[in-house]
Amino acid sequence: MLNLKINNTMKPVKKIIITLVCIIGIFSIFSLMTGFVWVIPITKYTEKRCEFKQGDIVNPLASLDLSKGAWKAYLVVSRTDYYHLNSSAKNASVLKTANIEVLKAMQKKWTFKYTGGDMATAESNIYLFHDEKLVFLSGIILDEPNVGLQSKEYGWLESTNKDLMLNNLKDFKRVYWPIVFL
Repeated sequence: MLNLKINNTMKPVKKIIITLVCIIGIFSIFSLMTGFVWVIPITKYTEKRCEFKQGDIVNPLASLDLSKGAWKAYLVVSRTDYYHLNSSAKNASVLKTANIEVLKAMQKKWTFKYTGGDMATAESNIYLFHDEKLVFLSGIILDEPNVGLQSKEYGWLESTNKDLMLNNLKDFKRVYWPIVFL
């Protein structure tokens, strides 16, 4: 029989490390079971105010040069937006793609109508990184009939092709890490 003896004179640093490992382990198991990922925003993003006229058709991704460097996009999804994503993304709070073809399709086909207003209910966000630098950040709404982007840069942009936009996002894959630094 294995006799386990707990050493009460264990050093405080060792106790702290064991406690942290246990907490991270529990959080990791919880994350895998529920799809919840803790997102910690650490990247600075400088917004540039855009001037459009109401009714303009705009593409906020058009100026990005996807042919150079490493690109990736993260979609941080609120619980209310899960319903509109594919089954592999259900219950995943963070989705990611580094697939350049998906990003090029988004760049080419994501067009929006500038409404001149704001949408106060954007709970999800989309992040685009180029060589680990945040180059695009926007709130994103995936709830029919309001599918589009919301940011301080341009306000509310309503998608001109909601189904296409949602289909592109279905190509994103679930992030399994319990903590993501964006």
